[in-house]
Amino acid sequence: MKRRLFALLLAAVVLLAAVPLQARAASDVCFVSINDTLPETIPFAYLRSSVVYIPSSALSSFRIYTLYDANIATVLVYTSSQQVTIDMNTGTATDRDGMEYSATAIYRNGQVYLPAQFICSMFGLGVSYIEGVGYGDICRITDGSQVLGDALFLSAATNQMRVRYNAYLDSIAPATDSSHTGNNTQNSHEDARVYLTFTGLPTAYLMNLLKNYAITAAFFLTAQDIASAPDTVRRIVGEGHTVGICCPDGTLDSVEAAMDLLFEAAHVRTVLVTAGENESQAFLDACSGAGYVACRYDINGINGGAGISDTGQITGRINQVRGSAVLTLALTSSNDAAVRATVYYLYSNNFGLGVIREVGYTGGTNRVR
Repeated sequence: MKRRLFALLLAAVVLLAAVPLQARAASDVCFVSINDTLPETIPFAYLRSSVVYIPSSALSSFRIYTLYDANIATVLVYTSSQQVTIDMNTGTATDRDGMEYSATAIYRNGQVYLPAQFICSMFGLGVSYIEGVGYGDICRITDGSQVLGDALFLSAATNQMRVRYNAYLDSIAPATDSSHTGNNTQNSHEDARVYLTFTGLPTAYLMNLLKNYAITAAFFLTAQDIASAPDTVRRIVGEGHTVGICCPDGTLDSVEAAMDLLFEAAHVRTVLVTAGENESQAFLDACSGAGYVACRYDINGINGGAGISDTGQITGRINQVRGSAVLTLALTSSNDAAVRATVYYLYSNNFGLGVIREVGYTGGTNRVR
């Protein structure tokens, strides 16, 4: 009896903590975001009786899974270390220790929806409700690895929200006046094509972000980079990114050694090289004579090898792109957050993203100059 009373008191605390999230729900459209992303594959959240419910598919990003048994109207939410069983008939949830809480789930449109505040608290996730600016709101789920604060995230995501919100309105009212779609291209840079390149080794988080957004980049690595992290090099190649050789001293002296290491690590060879800020006419001439192709940047995010410390250092240049431009960012041990925010900025503002390849230099979407 004491155990059940304690569980009910704990549940009351959870529900009281959820009030700000629930009470602020002001739109019939609520996007679900994961850390610094707004995945298009996750359906809208569902609001009922001022409670925000998220589709169970949103939790898979955190390796939280669900099993739904329609015969007994029960949902099992679980990880390797925690599990919660929700009885939809009684509106109670039970954790793996047998403690009971007042919470339920909803089954609609072929998917289970879970109460956001409760389920996130049970699995150690953060959740916030962000009021939008006319294009829906956001239920944001975080695990502590996010870079952007809620206000900055809303600003970065607004254009993506606008497009999806207007598409949603069109889908439910195709016969109405479509003049509301006139802003679809506001802040859109689809006519600008940015070729994203990096010098240095990426973190696993950056690689995951590029994979999540389906962005292909070019990584220019030194012999030391390749020798120190062959597994990362293999992942870069395996996930379809381009690899080139970085020559920070402005010569080709270290290229052969880097090429051998690249082949040993990932069984690929390349003709792409860059000297970054140390490029000279002598370097370009040497590349031409040796059969290498020099990749040259238009927007400098190398900054003496220190890279950028915040996205604002280069967004002005990015916004000025007309046609196409190569953006080169140096990857350092301290600027991963700024680089990730830049990638998100490009994605959320609908920039066209080109792919630097070893073939097709003269036309199409590929460009090395």
